[in-house]
Amino acid sequence: MVRSFIDDISNLQSNIFYQFFIPNHPLSPHFPEQTFPHFIMSIKQAAWTHGVGVQLETPSWYALRQGFGTMVRPSPNSTFGWVHFVIPTPVISDGVRLNAESALIRFATGSDATITSLHVYDGEKKIVDANGLSLKGGLQMYRPAVPGRPDVLWGTVISLGVTFNRWGENAWVSFVSAGIDFYRKCDTAAVWVDKIC
Repeated sequence: MVRSFIDDISNLQSNIFYQFFIPNHPLSPHFPEQTFPHFIMSIKQAAWTHGVGVQLETPSWYALRQGFGTMVRPSPNSTFGWVHFVIPTPVISDGVRLNAESALIRFATGSDATITSLHVYDGEKKIVDANGLSLKGGLQMYRPAVPGRPDVLWGTVISLGVTFNRWGENAWVSFVSAGIDFYRKCDTAAVWVDKIC
């Protein structure tokens, strides 16, 4: 009788813990039903790189690299181009291959600059192809999802297409940082027996 009571209390405490402290657990009201009963996603790595590391594809563009980021300006004869962020990529963690869940960029622009495309590559394979964007204004973060949350295999890069309306004082983009959130798939059966992956 006493043992049964203790077990009931233990189970209740466990359920409360999962509901409020492990949002991806099946007992949580935030559990994504569309993934049950196949797998859930548990964040494993959030990999970022600083804006000073941004690479310019257009040689005539100008980059001022400072401790808080890189300001990019166009040349008078080239007002569209690409910049690239190499992202540290943990492809395997604890013997399990990771998945790309979302890309993130932090940036600000002048009034004559717009980020119009965001692509993500895993090796030679494009896993995000977002075009027709209109990202501009004060310091902000943009976080698109990676469709299908694919396995990562070869190393990732975020490529941004930048359009300048004209060459001039307000034609600039300041890049602070960029990153990717990496997850791993967990079998729900493992989670039900309290194995946190």
